[in-house]
Amino acid sequence: WRDIQREPGKLHLPDYWHWVLEACARHGKRWSFGIQPSMPQSIHAYSVPDFLIPKLNFMPYPNADAWGPATKYMPAYENAYLDHWTEMLNLLGAQFDADPHLESADIAGYGKWTEWHHWPQAGIECAEHAPIMRRLIDDHLAAFPRTPALMHLIPANPEHAFPGTQAKVEAMHYAIGRGCGLRRDSFWPQFTPFELQQIQQVRNPGTIFTYEHGCYSTQDRWPM
Repeated sequence: WRDIQREPGKLHLPDYWHWVLEACARHGKRWSFGIQPSMPQSIHAYSVPDFLIPKLNFMPYPNADAWGPATKYMPAYENAYLDHWTEMLNLLGAQFDADPHLESADIAGYGKWTEWHHWPQAGIECAEHAPIMRRLIDDHLAAFPRTPALMHLIPANPEHAFPGTQAKVEAMHYAIGRGCGLRRDSFWPQFTPFELQQIQQVRNPGTIFTYEHGCYSTQDRWPM
């Protein structure tokens, strides 16, 4: 997040953002993006813009990676954070929602990276975050009404669950119900059978799902 915004009400997109868009337009390719409010591999202690640091509350976590300070900070899920996040989404949507090369945008704002989890820290995710998750989904869709939205596929297997996993699964079902797709950013096989079962529970029982190259797809809509 800190890479794209330095002050309220205005974007400051880095050069690499423009390079990617120019290359896509030149070669007829498509692009997608996700904004990270917490990034363990960042060289910075905070992934939010500097102007927000004195305005928000944060949750510290130990940095186990080789980059940046020993302690890093993720924003607490409070209204002040959500309001600024929504403003940033609206700024991006106003500029890019109509971009013909924009293939999809990740629904983000919860957890580390854009992955809707806080691994390996436990005790952060909880059922009380359910309204926050729904607001993040709703605000994203309001900012990008014409761009396909991708929700991160929740590792819902109870063997791997953290407290609050059920709330995240319900948020995933809510996003699917609002027309969002799903994505995973890894090829780990241990979650796949259970997650596929989770998706089938909220789809038409007759829908045929296939899994290939880290993506779920169906016969009745674009790849998930």
